[in-house]
Amino acid sequence: MGCCSCCKSIFNFWCGCCSHATHDPKSTTLVNERGCTDKLILLLFILACAGSVVVISTAAAGGGNPEKITNGIDMYGRICGVSGGVKDKPLAALVNPLTTDSDAFSVWTCVKTCNDTKDPDNDALGSLYGSSEFFGYCVPTFDVSLSGGVDIKAHSQFDAQFDSAAQNITRGMSDLANAWGIILASVFFALFFSYVYIWLSRKMAGVIIWLCILLVVLAGFFVGYSFLMAAKDGEAAGDTFTVGSVRRVQAYRVAGYIFIGATSLFVLVILGLSGQIRIAVEVVKEGSRAINDMRAIVFTPLLPLLIAGGYMVYWIYGALFIFSVSDLHTKDTPDDCLYYSEFHPKYDALTPQRNGNPGNYSYFDVNSSVRPLAAYWVFHGLWTIQLCVYFGYMVIAGAVCAWYFTLKDADGNRIVGGENGGTRAPLVASLWRTVRYHMGTVAFAALIIATVKFIRVTVKYIEMKTRSNPPNYLQKAVFCIIQCFLKCIECCLDKISRNALVWTAMWGDPFLPSAFSSFALIWRNLARVAAVHVVSDVILAIGKLAIAGATVGLSAIILSKAEPWKNTVSSAFVPCVLIAFLAYFVSWLFFLTFETVVDTTFLCFLVDSENSEKNKEAMFASKGLQELVGKYQLRSAMESEHLKKEAAERYAAIGGHKVQDDHKDAVAQLNRAVTLGRAESNEAAAANNTAGAASAVQLATGTNHKQAWN
Repeated sequence: MGCCSCCKSIFNFWCGCCSHATHDPKSTTLVNERGCTDKLILLLFILACAGSVVVISTAAAGGGNPEKITNGIDMYGRICGVSGGVKDKPLAALVNPLTTDSDAFSVWTCVKTCNDTKDPDNDALGSLYGSSEFFGYCVPTFDVSLSGGVDIKAHSQFDAQFDSAAQNITRGMSDLANAWGIILASVFFALFFSYVYIWLSRKMAGVIIWLCILLVVLAGFFVGYSFLMAAKDGEAAGDTFTVGSVRRVQAYRVAGYIFIGATSLFVLVILGLSGQIRIAVEVVKEGSRAINDMRAIVFTPLLPLLIAGGYMVYWIYGALFIFSVSDLHTKDTPDDCLYYSEFHPKYDALTPQRNGNPGNYSYFDVNSSVRPLAAYWVFHGLWTIQLCVYFGYMVIAGAVCAWYFTLKDADGNRIVGGENGGTRAPLVASLWRTVRYHMGTVAFAALIIATVKFIRVTVKYIEMKTRSNPPNYLQKAVFCIIQCFLKCIECCLDKISRNALVWTAMWGDPFLPSAFSSFALIWRNLARVAAVHVVSDVILAIGKLAIAGATVGLSAIILSKAEPWKNTVSSAFVPCVLIAFLAYFVSWLFFLTFETVVDTTFLCFLVDSENSEKNKEAMFASKGLQELVGKYQLRSAMESEHLKKEAAERYAAIGGHKVQDDHKDAVAQLNRAVTLGRAESNEAAAANNTAGAASAVQLATGTNHKQAWN
């Protein structure tokens, strides 16, 4: 027994289950006294990082050399610019790119400069061709006429098409160089439009949402009506066209009824969720206020992005070591690489002339022993990148929680500083709390998602290895179903993990208790969850398109109308394409933060709402949210009164004759509470099920009649 207690204590210490400051579940203040959470997982991640160094060392000891991949390998198996005999030849060039033999594109030779691919005295070349340097390789350009009367352009399939493409690329690069100032400014344009859109969301979120809903309803009825009219016109015209055994007119009519029916159902759902949608709109507005009060929060994703970028450099370097663990093999040299072709001055149509290449060329193939190392490296990469993502998420969530649970003055403004006020730098405080106490929880959440992603990668690898030619469609369908199933699991676990991180940022609990608690909270408020997600998704989708469109439009006007760009830029198309990508990236980064803020604000609101049900004046939410919650509570109380009356009458029928008089007193007391706007919402929520009806009877009689009710 003592051993079990000891083991449990050790487990709780390392997992963080009992090492944090406990909080009152009915408290609505942020927990500041915390302890380190999920230490065992953090230790596991540290060991995994140490293991990555061991993996690189093992790969290096097994013959791994990144230069085998970054540098070219010639036909003798030598690394260009590294191995003996070719140290002065750092570039790799194809022996004969002017061939239809695919094996010839695996035969390389080392050269000093790319001009050597046009040298007739280079006996390793089967053809002479023009080339340009690109990351250690001489890439064929087919842009010269060679000596000896051989004109590559006359024989190449790249002639006119290549010239046209090359000119367009050159012109586009010139436009980019001339418009670099506007391209750089477009980043700030997009950031400015993002702030403007957030301000508009705070003022007009309801208008945007209800307008979108109206457009969807009108579009649905219009499409359905159009199909029905098409069916009617087809009947009048005697349309007998069929698809299989179905008449087109009949298909139009069915489609029309489906659209009208689905749209009508959509309208009913919207009417049923109208109250929740109004709450969701106010939550979005509340998130906009948070960003307005903490403007620097939109730059928070840059920190994990920089960390992830630095790690990716390390990860790629390690991958080069792992995948360069290879063995040297030989293969018969293709004939097009053994003899001079017609694109070489030494070509003789009557007597083929042999060049100086060997009959067998050498190449490196990855050693199968590196598969465990590669699997470990892929998993470590997935885990670390996901940890960076969740780290940024938790920092933002912690700042929003601190902002939300800050006391307000009489005017509704949040109090900053002082004994009872909030911190002046919630973002910095959240960063410190996350790094100091909760990196283990972040690693735990990332580990779960990384595991699912690694399974998906493994399934994809198996699919590639078992792929048949021609493809087996049943096999493809099975793998597609598996991937779809795993993706659904990943999405669900990702949502649960994010909510758990918000809960940890709020209360300081470890991952597992946070996951269960936040899931239970979400489960109790599914209608609100659906409404908030629909509203936020609409706001985000419109915002991304609006910001990218406004940025591109403004940049295009400047490039085409303003000096000096209208005279130096031949076409705004290429710069605007790049500007569109940059603007969308900025808006994506901005709204990634906004989405996190809204999700966190929503979870804080649910906690605030449940913990302040009996006194909405104690809520930290804005006045708009408090008013909506008050109306919801009033309506719930009225429904509760009806259910209590029905439950009491049912109990009276069983034999409780004294219930009627006591019930009247309970109803009168409830009516007074409704009038004061402080109805008992817990009973209203509970009265929706059997236990709630039993509680209503208990309230009416003042005694426990649970057994009689059952």
